[in-house]
Amino acid sequence: MPSSKFLSASGERGSVLLFEGSNFLRMRVALSLITQRAISVSNVRARDEDPGFKEYEASLLRLVDKMTNGTRLQINETGTKLDFWPGQLIGGRVEHDCSLGRGLGYYLEFLMAVAPYCKHPVNATLKGATNCAQDASPELLRSSGLNILKT
Repeated sequence: MPSSKFLSASGERGSVLLFEGSNFLRMRVALSLITQRAISVSNVRARDEDPGFKEYEASLLRLVDKMTNGTRLQINETGTKLDFWPGQLIGGRVEHDCSLGRGLGYYLEFLMAVAPYCKHPVNATLKGATNCAQDASPELLRSSGLNILKT
């Protein structure tokens, strides 16, 4: 399991938070968007046979691009390093074809974390697998998570 390291480096436009490994990528991106702090994630599965970001993680980054204005990201050639500069969370109507590598719960948990901070209410239409052993089902998230967001 990859280790997670946190460092802070001063850059020209403020500090960039430096991380290693692919763990907690969704929450790192979500918190970067909410706090408006740039992040750099290196050594993403660098020692694996298939290094770099998985398709579902790239799909999540495409979803972020659809929901924001001004977000910039750069992935190196090997796919093992991400530099992410957050833009403004806009929200609004979003349609996204999710990767079949993870269930819709993977994307819905991210949306539930960032939606309250969007400029416009989020009306997301996601297409993908609804049942996946790794992720909560949309029904479970609806029955448990939406009550929390309503308050």
